[in-house]
Amino acid sequence: MSVSFVVPARNEAEHVGETLDAIRATGDHELVVVDGNSDDATPDIAREHGARVVTDRGTGQGRARHVGALAATGDWFAFVDADTVVHPDYARRLLAFVRERDLACARSRCRVAGGWRTRPFQALFNHVLPRLSPPPLPWFNVFVNRNAYFDVSGFRTGPNEDVS
Repeated sequence: MSVSFVVPARNEAEHVGETLDAIRATGDHELVVVDGNSDDATPDIAREHGARVVTDRGTGQGRARHVGALAATGDWFAFVDADTVVHPDYARRLLAFVRERDLACARSRCRVAGGWRTRPFQALFNHVLPRLSPPPLPWFNVFVNRNAYFDVSGFRTGPNEDVS
């Protein structure tokens, strides 16, 4: 089964390289960066890190993720934000997890780039939200089957578009 990483990015030159390096360390997967009309070096950095860059109008992360899904070819989509750093075993472990449990979607813990300012967000998404029932899925770090994604018509754009 193939995995396509979809990374929405707008003016993320400071973080996107670290994110893409971490994704590359997970193996040989398709990498699609959806540039939201950046006015910095984000698209150039993405290309330098081996990503295919798709351009969007910059009208929201939900839309950018959907544009990336339409461009991606994988059986599974790994939606990861441009400041999210995944573990080298991310794709392998999530594929095994969804197969063992016959799931269409899953999430994992993650590290958000940006130093100490991001620690509260990491704590919230890695330790607090998973305890809710049902646990919400943070779209900045979610692994979803292609068919299931399109069956629910993809992402919405607007308030709280990062969590469903």
